[in-house]
Amino acid sequence: MYKRVLADAENAYYREHFDTKINSIKQLWLNLNRIFSLSKAKSNTSISKLIVNNVEITESKDICNGLNNFFCTVGKT
Repeated sequence: MYKRVLADAENAYYREHFDTKINSIKQLWLNLNRIFSLSKAKSNTSISKLIVNNVEITESKDICNGLNNFFCTVGKT
C-alpha cells in the first residue's frame, strides 16, 4: 500500500513538471536538464588547513602545492 502511494506521488510530480499545457517548451527543457542531468551541481569547497608530514599548512598557495604534490605522486606510492 505504502509503495503504491509513493509511486502515485512520484507520477504526479513528474506529470506536473512535464505537462505541456502548463509549461512552455523552454520550461520543459529546464525541467529535463534539472532532473535528468548527468552533471553534478557545482559547489565550492574551501580548505582552511592541510596537514602534511605532521606540519599544519594554512596558506592557500602552500595548500595548493601540498595537494598538487600529493595527487602527482599518488601513482608512485
